[in-house]
Amino acid sequence: MKEILAAVLSEDEHGNFDLAYHLDAPEELVPRLDKMLSTLVQARAAAQPPVSPEPPRPGESITPIVNSGWRADPDIAGNLLLSLHHPALGWVTWHLPRHAGHELSAGIVRVLDQEAQPPAQVQ
Repeated sequence: MKEILAAVLSEDEHGNFDLAYHLDAPEELVPRLDKMLSTLVQARAAAQPPVSPEPPRPGESITPIVNSGWRADPDIAGNLLLSLHHPALGWVTWHLPRHAGHELSAGIVRVLDQEAQPPAQVQ
């Protein structure tokens, strides 16, 4: 038997988690790893307590995806399909009603038109 993935999840005295892993997956196993990751993401979505619906507060630590690919397309009814590329999850797509697409667009313009603010803590 060949070890493909070994992982250790540990917690320090402050409640912070660390995941150490070693992955030795041949290319043909990558689709199975993608399926496993998808299953874990679905399990987390169903777990309690739920992921917070609130965005990080100013000053909270975040780990942004830098300069990700994105794409915006209409659906058949003219609503918005917004796809963002995540390096681990691939393309993640949101279906937004037209009014939410306009609110998103206005929010982005509002942020870009503001004076520079101190950034959130980036990890």
